[in-house]
Amino acid sequence: MSRIGDGTRKVLAVAAIAVAGTLLVAPVGPAQAHGAVRGRAHAVTFHSFAPRGGPMGTTVTIVGTGFTGATSVWLHGVRAQFSVVSATKISVVVPCHTSTGRFTVRTPHGSARSFGSFRIT
Repeated sequence: MSRIGDGTRKVLAVAAIAVAGTLLVAPVGPAQAHGAVRGRAHAVTFHSFAPRGGPMGTTVTIVGTGFTGATSVWLHGVRAQFSVVSATKISVVVPCHTSTGRFTVRTPHGSARSFGSFRIT
């Protein structure tokens, strides 16, 4: 659970695994007089991928959040063939003519990039 506030006034509490949907923020304490705020949550995050390396053509599983509706997956600047397995998982094939580098997942709601690099062997 993520909390934003100064310790005495909690402004926002959102579960870290929230992916998408309507976000209803209900203030607590003295702030309640101001009512609730509505918004949309579309967190696109990149958690991990496996395997960490292999030859071109290797199938890699990417784990994160907000992958529903993904429009593209890239490895070191080269577009890759992929399929969205779920909102938290993508299956991607390491493209030809690429080199060791990071993955990028793009969705209509934003992009997420891997922290580590996939190593071409």
